[in-house]
Amino acid sequence: MNNGKSVTVDENWRIEGVYPDGGWTYAACDLKTDINQWIETEEERLRNWWGEAWARDEAANDLNRAALRDAYHAAHVPGTLVAMLHWPLPLPLPSRIRVELASGSPVTVEAWRDAGFDVDEWSGSALGPGLKCIAARDEVIDGVPLHLSTAAYVFANQDGGVMVTVESGTREVFDLTLAKMPAVLSTLTLYLPGGVRFIASDVKGMTRNAMDEWEKVTDA
Repeated sequence: MNNGKSVTVDENWRIEGVYPDGGWTYAACDLKTDINQWIETEEERLRNWWGEAWARDEAANDLNRAALRDAYHAAHVPGTLVAMLHWPLPLPLPSRIRVELASGSPVTVEAWRDAGFDVDEWSGSALGPGLKCIAARDEVIDGVPLHLSTAAYVFANQDGGVMVTVESGTREVFDLTLAKMPAVLSTLTLYLPGGVRFIASDVKGMTRNAMDEWEKVTDA
């Protein structure tokens, strides 16, 4: 894990956390670095992680640059606090992680399930109690088979909410990233305007999932 980071959003909301280092890229919404300079810096970090073989693989470099460019732009979308990429394998197949503010009434458990998500309670986060919603889909677009696995960690109270979304194009990468999320969520802290710490309310109608508790204890 690297040093803690603090991000200010619209001079009102502030988020802090201790983010993983090796294999992870971090782009905050207040990032002012030129996009090309930032991509160059992150590419150098990738080479340090996975070796110079990547430097000679132009196809992999193109895919990595595209992922980095998407993360940079995602970090600057209104309402986004942080955009991250996770490369759990020495392949140009990172997971995409976003931390976003949510407004309005929280989405109900029933609505998540109706949208095709498996829903469980998520506890042990610095943000308070929440939901872990997971879905996967396979499609064929222009003759090319595509897979997308998605996890949404959702936390809400009367002041609003925050959602941490993980997306991956392969199930193996997705599972490896999910194994790291308990550590990320355990330090992720959000402060409301005025400096009051955000703590999510209990989720009505949810029962504790013993397997999720085991995952948090073992960091599985």
